Amino acid sequence: MIAQLSKDYIKIGGFKKVLQRILSYFIEGRPLTTKGRFINVLMAPLISFLIFLKVKKPVKTYFIVGQGRSGSTYLGMLLSLNMDYFFLNEPKLPWSLVNATDDLVGSYTKKGSYSFDKIDNQVQKRISSFYSCMSFLTGSKVILDKYPEMIFRRSWILKNLPASKFLILYRDYNSIVASIPSWNDKHSNSSSSWWGKNNRKWNLIKNELIPKSKILKGHNFKIDNLNDYEKSLVEWLLTVEQNIELIKSNQFNFHIFNYEELEMSLDIFIMKESVNKNEFSKVREYFNRTHRQKNYNELAHLDNCNMELFDLSKKLESCFKGVWQTYKSLNSYN
Repeated sequence: MIAQLSKDYIKIGGFKKVLQRILSYFIEGRPLTTKGRFINVLMAPLISFLIFLKVKKPVKTYFIVGQGRSGSTYLGMLLSLNMDYFFLNEPKLPWSLVNATDDLVGSYTKKGSYSFDKIDNQVQKRISSFYSCMSFLTGSKVILDKYPEMIFRRSWILKNLPASKFLILYRDYNSIVASIPSWNDKHSNSSSSWWGKNNRKWNLIKNELIPKSKILKGHNFKIDNLNDYEKSLVEWLLTVEQNIELIKSNQFNFHIFNYEELEMSLDIFIMKESVNKNEFSKVREYFNRTHRQKNYNELAHLDNCNMELFDLSKKLESCFKGVWQTYKSLNSYN
């Protein structure tokens, strides 16, 4: 069903939430590996008009960040059941309209970059206007923007969208390594895959992210010869490295969600949020009905992966678990 709608979501969320999900489906844009791309041509002028309106309704923006295939869509669907929240699942069409260099995979524009350092100063006004319009149209106080790559653009967000919060979603590397190659088997075509149109995303990872990575510094992985399993580990390493740096910097408003302890993560988040806490009863109900924990076997991937990448992943996973235990102990009983 479109817009990630399910029988459980329709039953629990009701008419208003279903309408919001359908609206988001049309607004977000359809990427290269999906059907219905004609919608983009129809929606781009409308989105541009909403941006042009320059609405200034106050709105909070929560960015759901973390490695792709970590359960971030599921987390967004969960939290969207709060009446004050409106969920946008990777709204890359609007972002490409406010910033021509935003598109990392090549679905909408000819350029892409992880960095926002060189974009013009109008981008903040355009995206703020878009968020404000979405807030006004849906009666929402919080925009949930699931855009995993924003973890690499956090300095720009801190400066230009100071009311934002990062919802950091962590998931173990076994799950990611298992998921991305299977996603490619189902959705890739001759020119596009998880790694973008003509490998645009992977080339950006090689040229922009790997050279700046502390954990990958000094390691020679023969980057051009990596398979999907190894590329997935590299993306996981780069993303979790940024997650940990964000947490330790003490500059950002954030919450940590650990997919392996998602119920605990939700409990802490609900406890710390101060807006319409009663609405989170729907979040709990949806979670109890739908959450499934799937375990993956590390040994299943060893034959396909560089062992040095696995060793680095274990090291970073251990580091994150220490961060998570500290965060959990500080916030669980407040």
